[in-house]
Amino acid sequence: MIIYKFEHEGNIYIGSTKNYKMRCFAHNQHKKQARHNSTKFYKYLIENCIHDIRPHCQIIDEVENDYNKNVLRNIEQDYLDEYKPNLNMVRAIRR
Repeated sequence: MIIYKFEHEGNIYIGSTKNYKMRCFAHNQHKKQARHNSTKFYKYLIENCIHDIRPHCQIIDEVENDYNKNVLRNIEQDYLDEYKPNLNMVRAIRR
């Protein structure tokens, strides 16, 4: 699993995925769909005319696939707690 950080002009979004390339592609496609436009992240992308998130993303951690989903979500939440991203709307896991 990969944990990645989108950062643009001090605004941050933390995400996780098994397939980083496909997730970046999906983010770029989702912002075109009305059902996603209500999230902070997609609103930000649209308002700032960001058509491709990849130049603003970096992989911040790679976690071995043999961890269970709860462990992976806890790791993602650790990064959310560390970076305090303003574009994420929900926690990765409740603690």
